[in-house]
Amino acid sequence: MPTVSHESEREPHVPHGNAKVKRDERGLTPGSYALLGSLAVKGPQTPYQLKRLTQEPLGYVWSFSHAQIYAESARLAEAGLVDEVREEESRRRRVLSITDDGLTALRGWIAEPSNSGREVRDVGMMKLFFSEVVTPEDMRVMIQHHLEVHQDWLGYYEGRKGRHGQRSDLGNRPITADMAILAEEAAIEFWSSLRVTDAGVVTRARD
Repeated sequence: MPTVSHESEREPHVPHGNAKVKRDERGLTPGSYALLGSLAVKGPQTPYQLKRLTQEPLGYVWSFSHAQIYAESARLAEAGLVDEVREEESRRRRVLSITDDGLTALRGWIAEPSNSGREVRDVGMMKLFFSEVVTPEDMRVMIQHHLEVHQDWLGYYEGRKGRHGQRSDLGNRPITADMAILAEEAAIEFWSSLRVTDAGVVTRARD
């Protein structure tokens, strides 16, 4: 993965902290379905394994903190959508698996239309939004940094696409990397076009 921290420099769009998350008539959120989907396609998983799955490759679609995975998996288990057992070996890890009811809920959610748009949480864009409070030179440094961040992520996603794009055992999951690649290409085009005047005004260079 790129050396720049994914979470600190380009935060995923999933709500965090005290943000209000809208639940559907089943009491589930998109994050709930992300966990159900991970269990459906990968089989039984520990919370730690789910965390790995939600970092990559699911991380460019949706993302979670470890605490969210524990809380949501417990909620899904209470609702009967996930089974939870303890390993018999010494580590006694929690192992989660999707139930028939959970699979039915997941299939229903995938099939139903969704009017929700794409939620964006981009630290670089927020810094640019408020950049008038810093010097023009600080603006230029910030812009160059975020250009390099997106260049790093583009290389990472292209590498994953190259390694996993032809694997039939991954189902339709590799195609979602194409959206991540397109998004990074658009971000690179945007950040590389920015120019900062000596008065601190940011404009876009046009071809």
